[in-house]
Amino acid sequence: MKLDLEEIAKEVFKDKELFIEELQENRVKIWYKAHNVTNLKPVVLPKFIELNKEFAEGIGLYVADGKTTPNDKRHIEFSSIDEDISLFMLNFFILRLNTSLENIYIRIRYSNGNEDEIIDKWSTALHIPTKKIVIRKYAKNKTDCFNLHINSKILRIVFERIIYISLNEIPKDFRLSQAFLRGHFAADGGLETRRNKNFVQIQKVIFAYHKTREIWLRKYIITLLKSNGINSIEIKEYKDKETACIRINFWRNFHNIFEIKLFERSLRKKNIVMKCVRTSSIYLKLKPDFHRKLFNDLKMSQKEIAKIINCLSYGQICDTVHGKHLLKLEQINNIIRKLNLSWQEVINNSIQVRIGQCSYVNLNNKSVNFILNEKMLTNLENPYF
Repeated sequence: MKLDLEEIAKEVFKDKELFIEELQENRVKIWYKAHNVTNLKPVVLPKFIELNKEFAEGIGLYVADGKTTPNDKRHIEFSSIDEDISLFMLNFFILRLNTSLENIYIRIRYSNGNEDEIIDKWSTALHIPTKKIVIRKYAKNKTDCFNLHINSKILRIVFERIIYISLNEIPKDFRLSQAFLRGHFAADGGLETRRNKNFVQIQKVIFAYHKTREIWLRKYIITLLKSNGINSIEIKEYKDKETACIRINFWRNFHNIFEIKLFERSLRKKNIVMKCVRTSSIYLKLKPDFHRKLFNDLKMSQKEIAKIINCLSYGQICDTVHGKHLLKLEQINNIIRKLNLSWQEVINNSIQVRIGQCSYVNLNNKSVNFILNEKMLTNLENPYF
């Protein structure tokens, strides 16, 4: 879908003496006469904008971490602590809304560290000259924070309408809805984890919102999630706080979460998730007959089997052989290599999956292969990325 920015400008400034000049390269120059204002600068925008996946991601990011307050429409503002997200949004305004880098004010807020090193780091990350970056010290900042500021009332009002139209169109297209969720999660999403002795286990994927001002956003996100098959959802509101969140059971929605590439827009959060998948203890509940067949086909003593699957006690190996204990993926891998079996045969003879101490969940063939790939137990290509 293409958004006609000339028509959008005519709509939002219908009470103004509006001027629109068509320029080369499919651009338009927009301005209007304002009472008692002498420096209201024109804005040059593309005549059309394609509402595609990348643009929907940008809308999701801006709705989460951009300035949308109705009582101050003089500028656009966006903040992030992530270098990759900051670069994406800088390019979003430069490449998609035709904003010149000269008209973008970039500030880095920090609390600790060497100013010159921080400026160099962000200059490299954003591919911009160091002279474009203003740095300010804020004691409250736990880490560096990027802030983008575009001083243009015209652009702010036009962009606000673009957001409104986009939000109405996004639920109509699965690809756009997935892209919006990716962008919004990158900015305002999070992970609820539980630390075990040797690894961190993800319990919930969350989307944060303001529980009184953003009820519409909560409903909107839930609608998009459910349209993409993510249904194990609950709402958590905190007493005496305005923060609330949508909580998604990570493992029960595992396949659909990865199918929509929910973590792709935030490298930091994606790395946390992938580390969790790689290090979590994951067990397969095999069909009883198949479980017995595996150990019968080995034709080994329990002591010999213990060495293969790294069991430390006689009682544990005895219970494992007789099906009282589930087998970890790594243990199954050792067995099937000994028997020259395929993982697909094992998956076909599996009933459920257990992750750590979580309850049993149903994961499909593609999801299990993805986990095996991340744990380097197969040589298959990654089925999700």
